Amino acid sequence: MFNRVTHPFSRCEIVKWIVESFHPLSIVNDRGFKALMLTGCPDYWLPSMHIVTHDIQAMYMKTHEGIAELLSVSADAWQEE
Repeated sequence: MFNRVTHPFSRCEIVKWIVESFHPLSIVNDRGFKALMLTGCPDYWLPSMHIVTHDIQAMYMKTHEGIAELLSVSADAWQEE
């Protein structure tokens, strides 16, 4: 049996699905979504809309920082030539 930490359909995957598919954050409160998720793994803990919002913000900041670092390295390399 999976637990909250090791379940393959993690919070990260839920966030990616919501963002990439342009679903509203409120989908995590949708009765049909909850039923679908719990059908596959009844013991799975579904994150709240508040947690999903926090995770989206955290993923955005991490992605933003990574892109800024890549651009900085690229600009430095271009200036050295």
